[in-house]
Amino acid sequence: PWDDDIDVMMLRKDYQKFSDLYAKSESKYDLLTYKNTTHYNNPFMKMSDKSTILIEDRLSKVNIGANIDIFPIDNIPQKNQSFFYTKLKCYRQLLKLKTYECKFEKRFLRKLMLICGRFSVFFLPVKWILKKLDNLTQKDYKNSHLSGVTVWGYFEKEICRSEVFSDSILVEFEGKS
Repeated sequence: PWDDDIDVMMLRKDYQKFSDLYAKSESKYDLLTYKNTTHYNNPFMKMSDKSTILIEDRLSKVNIGANIDIFPIDNIPQKNQSFFYTKLKCYRQLLKLKTYECKFEKRFLRKLMLICGRFSVFFLPVKWILKKLDNLTQKDYKNSHLSGVTVWGYFEKEICRSEVFSDSILVEFEGKS
């Protein structure tokens, strides 16, 4: 809610289906993913209007245009949840260290820590971190009672009981459902 775009969330299987179908279509919009866009370093997709220009304040400057963020909703493991969250937070912090600008940090000590942190992860490729995050969140955690957006966002605030997503209604859109 604190940025300049619209956020959409969809179940992982629908998220993947959308990505696969969109890759085969012709459109005035781009579907940006870390897999198909060289300097795009987010663990979620963005639907971008090609006719507009918007460059985020990040280390890698990529035109993302006016856009909509699209987040996958993933299952959360029943067992070893704290280990899952720890790994998740670790990958997300590594990603932030690799991709965010330090210039906005006004406190000297914090800025120094960010610079040292960035130096410590210098040899880790961003795409490797993104793949690790993807692999962790895409696992099919059988019989999971919790689901939510785990690749980015607000952790516990975006997690709820999986049954919330079980009663859905399929609606045809542009000849597909």
